[in-house]
Amino acid sequence: MGGIGKTTLAKQVYDRVVTQFDCHAWITVSESYDKKELLRTLMENFGIEMETDIPARNGGVDEEIKMVTTIRKYLRDKRYVVIFDDVWKIEFWSDIEHALLDNNKGGRVLITTRSLDVAKFCKISSYVHVHKLQPLPSEKAWPLFCNRAFHFQFGGSCPPELENYSVTMISLLPQKLLLGLYPEDYSINCSRLIRQWVSEGFITSKKDKTLEEVAQQYLTELMNRSLVQVSKVSYRGKPKECRIHDLLRDMILRKMEDLRFGSHYFPSDGSSFSELARRLTIHSRPLIHISNEKYCRVRGVLTFTSNLHNMTFCSKFKLLKVLDFEGATHFNHLPEGMGDLFHLKYLSVAHKIVEKLPSSIGKLQNLETLNLKGSGVDMIESHQISRLHKLRHLVFTRGFREDVVLGLFKGFGSFALQKLYDVRISDNIEELKKLTQLRKLGITVRTTR
Repeated sequence: MGGIGKTTLAKQVYDRVVTQFDCHAWITVSESYDKKELLRTLMENFGIEMETDIPARNGGVDEEIKMVTTIRKYLRDKRYVVIFDDVWKIEFWSDIEHALLDNNKGGRVLITTRSLDVAKFCKISSYVHVHKLQPLPSEKAWPLFCNRAFHFQFGGSCPPELENYSVTMISLLPQKLLLGLYPEDYSINCSRLIRQWVSEGFITSKKDKTLEEVAQQYLTELMNRSLVQVSKVSYRGKPKECRIHDLLRDMILRKMEDLRFGSHYFPSDGSSFSELARRLTIHSRPLIHISNEKYCRVRGVLTFTSNLHNMTFCSKFKLLKVLDFEGATHFNHLPEGMGDLFHLKYLSVAHKIVEKLPSSIGKLQNLETLNLKGSGVDMIESHQISRLHKLRHLVFTRGFREDVVLGLFKGFGSFALQKLYDVRISDNIEELKKLTQLRKLGITVRTTR
């Protein structure tokens, strides 16, 4: 997480211990750093004189080798401390570790990063202690903020009219950022948005309320503050769809980029997306390079494309929580490899001509939402969902076809289902009374004469 205080804490530690070392260096590593410049900066920090006759042959490789050798020679009998601040790329450590030899003098290297993958990569070749810095609790963070921001006025307290606004802006940041994953002027189904918030873990539970009810409160609050606009209401007069203003969306997109929260991908235009982005919106047919291993950190995928044929790339995204095909067209099957997405919590093929679920769907034991509304699926076997004990929303609709047949099984009543809609129960209907968390039920009962 950016802005949590990693650099500030590292600087305090550095200032406190720097006098205990023979030499020291503080280097801020940019996202697009150059290895040669990094080594040169390290030499400058250590006070090592640069040689003017270092050869630059072999694409600069000889120069890099010479600098590494020079640094190692200098550190041979010295106790050193080096801070590398704001590291983004996992390959950083392999670029620098050979210059920082272990001379048994008690040298220390400290790295600050937003990426746990950077820390894990360092562990491959070195002994590493990872400290996951946590944000201050609100009861400590808020007084600290007020003391700094209003120290010389308002008695060190935040004016009430600003306090309400700032708390909303801070507490609802992830929820607003997720809105930026949708296309410009897109009308977002409120239930769809709420379930994605829950699946992403953006909602904190409150007493006597479901996560979805808490999320609905957040969405209502955003609407009341005109940060989100109601674009469609239900026949009962409740908000059904919403959108965000273009100006707010532009602000959200900039924040998304700064935080590596997500990225919009237009491969047909030759565009690319940051390999550090955690969420991806696909706007046209995905090219083959999207399956590259460096994109495996993606947590969420939304599709708004008319040519989504190659779905094999999904199996690369092992950390996926949200997979939404609702905006895709010409899409008629789910790959068998779907079952390998162990962390998947949200899967929607609503309004698609998918006719059956892959047999591996039963392996998705963390799945919370399965949206088949308007799809071609007309039968769900008990063995396909018997292990999906975390399922909260199982959604269908009749449309112009036969009702979906759902075969209940003994133990189905132990599920955490809140919505079971538009299905025809074939047997074991008594299991329904055990679904104590159910909020919405739509079934069809057929009798023969």
